[in-house]
Amino acid sequence: MEIKRFTLLEILEEYPDTETTIRQYDDTVGVCMVCKCLFKTIEEIEDLYHVSLKELAAEIEQKISVPSP
Repeated sequence: MEIKRFTLLEILEEYPDTETTIRQYDDTVGVCMVCKCLFKTIEEIEDLYHVSLKELAAEIEQKISVPSP
């Protein structure tokens, strides 16, 4: 799955457990991503704020690939 091509809204809608993971990167980006970037993809956020969110994408992919108990 190429998670970087999904908007944050799509990710959060499908996988609400990822919100905590996403919010951990607010300081890296410099804004509340859930507030300011909800309709943007991770790729767009990287371009807009000139940051790498490779780790965020990997953490989200890992979190959604692990089945819930």
